[in-house]
Amino acid sequence: MRLCAATADGVWVMRRDDADWQVRHAQLQGRAFWTVAVSPHQKDVIFAGADGHGLFRSVNGGGSWRPMSRGLESPYVHSIAFDATDPRVIFVTTLPAAVYRSSDGGETWEPLPDLALAAAAAPRPPQVVTHPTQTGQVYVLDAGVGGALHCSSDGGRTWLVSLANAGRLHELTALPRLLLLAADDGLQRSTDDGATWELARNTRAACAVSAFPAASSAQCAGLLRTTSGHPALIGSQDGGRTWFPAPIAAPLDLRQIKLAPLTIFGIEGTGALLRAPWQTPADSPAWFVLSDELPPVFGIGWSE
Repeated sequence: MRLCAATADGVWVMRRDDADWQVRHAQLQGRAFWTVAVSPHQKDVIFAGADGHGLFRSVNGGGSWRPMSRGLESPYVHSIAFDATDPRVIFVTTLPAAVYRSSDGGETWEPLPDLALAAAAAPRPPQVVTHPTQTGQVYVLDAGVGGALHCSSDGGRTWLVSLANAGRLHELTALPRLLLLAADDGLQRSTDDGATWELARNTRAACAVSAFPAASSAQCAGLLRTTSGHPALIGSQDGGRTWFPAPIAAPLDLRQIKLAPLTIFGIEGTGALLRAPWQTPADSPAWFVLSDELPPVFGIGWSE
């Protein structure tokens, strides 16, 4: 497995050798990065979005990078998504709140029309997510006042509102037949590309969600805020229909989660990057710091 980390000091690429993680590349130091994403079409193609320095691309697995911001009106890039089948089509979001599309592999960018985002007083940047198998299917989570989820089936040319006035929305994840949304109201689930939604019971104050496809059903993880102020980690083995307490407790300051086969990664408020085994007995070893070398981490991406 290869893991890419967007950090307070550049982009770091690590590989797992047996049980250990080794740093392979540390590039673009001197810049803070919010997000990093590995292309599902070409595993050595990686994009990284910086805080005030624009967008960068590597075509050799993180060994070298070059800027790819032509057409972006903001240097603050916060999320990246790839079209399901066309490696040339990529989407990014920025602050001030805007969504851009590239049709040439990131060489040039254009803003998406007819997408009204509540830019004023947004608590966090918009998030763009693409469907993993349906080309042209794009979702934009708007964290502005009221909260909304926008959907497009034609690559961002036209948009419909899937959820309106939905309250504070935090994170969306998409699998071939499943959307999961973390919101203040709880974890919501859709199996029809966002046309209808079902709220999971006892999941109020969900702040993060992650999932990956498994042989029988999607494996899912959610992070809840509790009245005690400590996060609660929950899991689902049936695609988000039912949820149960995870076999491992969440660290006290856990902010982000990313589920991978047999492993869950977490980012604490301090920026520490953690890993833990997933679906293991409750008395098994829990969280480990991935690498003491890493600067504070803001986002991760992984590939096999």
